[in-house]
Amino acid sequence: QARAEAAAERLRALETEHAAETERLRAELATTAAQQLSDGLAAIDRTAEQRLVAAVKRVVELGSGQ
Repeated sequence: QARAEAAAERLRALETEHAAETERLRAELATTAAQQLSDGLAAIDRTAEQRLVAAVKRVVELGSGQ
C-alpha cells in the first residue's frame, strides 16, 4: 500500500514537471516565432526602403536628363 502511494505521488510529481516543461517550451517557441516574424518584417521593410530610394534616384536622374 505504501509503495503504491509513493509511486502514485511520484507519478503526480512527474506529470506536474512535464506540464511545466511543456508550458516553458510553448512560451519559448512563441517567443522565437515572434522574434523571427519581427526580423522577417524588418528585412522586408529594409528591402522596400532600398527599392524606393533606388526608384526615386532613377526618377531624379531621368528628370535631370542623365
